[in-house]
Amino acid sequence: MRQKIIHGFIISHQEGTGEATMIQLLRGGAPNAHIQFTVTTLDILRAASAAADLGKRSLGIGTLLLGVRAELLDKFNQTRGKIPS
Repeated sequence: MRQKIIHGFIISHQEGTGEATMIQLLRGGAPNAHIQFTVTTLDILRAASAAADLGKRSLGIGTLLLGVRAELLDKFNQTRGKIPS
């Protein structure tokens, strides 16, 4: 659902209902190929929460890789550029 929301376009929204009708255009199909779907404010909140969780995991992996890089660089510098056998 998150991808549909990100790549979709709102085509209808009745104020006060908490729902919107959206379409997602399909690549490679007929010129008018699309998927029509309805989203609620709850769907959007869930998609935003999932995106935030993904961002946190990505940053965590990036931080871990920076730590590993620093440790490897320290070990490399301790051996004065010689790779231990």
